[in-house]
Amino acid sequence: MAEKDKDKNVPTTEQPQPQKSSNLLSMIGIANTVLIIGLVVYIVFIKKDPPAQVIVNSDKKTESQQNKDEKNEDETNDENTDDENSKEMGETYELKGILVNLNEPGGSRMLKVSLTLEFKDIKFKDVLKKRDSQIRSEILIYLSGLNFSQTVGVSQKENILKTLKKKINQISVEGKIRNIFFSEFVVQ
Repeated sequence: MAEKDKDKNVPTTEQPQPQKSSNLLSMIGIANTVLIIGLVVYIVFIKKDPPAQVIVNSDKKTESQQNKDEKNEDETNDENTDDENSKEMGETYELKGILVNLNEPGGSRMLKVSLTLEFKDIKFKDVLKKRDSQIRSEILIYLSGLNFSQTVGVSQKENILKTLKKKINQISVEGKIRNIFFSEFVVQ
């Protein structure tokens, strides 16, 4: 019996463990939840995908539309003597950082553009390099004659490109620009 009393009076070394493991699991669960919520918020609200390009399916065109398209292609091919497919990018020449004051009262608005000129023959690039100052001068004179309303909107920008292409092609008799692209267009 004495042994039984000793067992009752002797403190046991086994104490109930605090719930450290369950607290740790709870913390990990909360952290994961916060991480998932943050990821969802980023994907939905912050990350912006570039706008999708619209591709028109030409198989759905009517016969009259196809005939019109074929006539337009024939006219385009007559005007464009290039043997290459016009959808393929040709050689390019960069005209960067062209800055002009717009023709506005007070002269407070400015236009900054950078252009990419596309052409067929790589030899034409040397011609463009030699005539760089002349080309820039024509571009500066034309752009500085524009007012703000002539620079706003897609159709206005297309008109600017069309006019610049015509002016640059008048300068050079050694070759022709196939296309012009804006790589920068800022109005302030």
